[in-house]
Amino acid sequence: MAQPLTKTPEPFTNQEPITHPAASDGPKLISGSIRARAEYTPEWKQTAEAKLQEVKQRASQALGQAEESISAAYDQVKIRTADTFQDVKRKSVDAVEKARFRARYLSHEYPLHVIAGAAGIAFLLGVGLRIWRSNRYE
Repeated sequence: MAQPLTKTPEPFTNQEPITHPAASDGPKLISGSIRARAEYTPEWKQTAEAKLQEVKQRASQALGQAEESISAAYDQVKIRTADTFQDVKRKSVDAVEKARFRARYLSHEYPLHVIAGAAGIAFLLGVGLRIWRSNRYE
């Protein structure tokens, strides 16, 4: 049975050890010195923070305007819907009252005509049901 390797393998003899860039002597700038970088960073940071605050403020204003316009639109829809509902309700009540008045008028003024009309409708309904039933079970 073979023993597990506990020893780390040695690098090849023709290769140099690899070093991580972070482990180098320190930060390097392409142009300028470390002092210039230190002085530049706070100005850049302040500019970025100012821009961020400006963006946040604009977003907050846009959100407030959107909320106001949505609220106004919702109120208008609510008012129009209520008006439309009231109008439809009023018209339907008027139509029912008109039909009730007309039925009462016809039954008082023309009772025989109403009875003949009801009998004619019943006869036609009976004939229609008989035809439907006979066609259904063939």
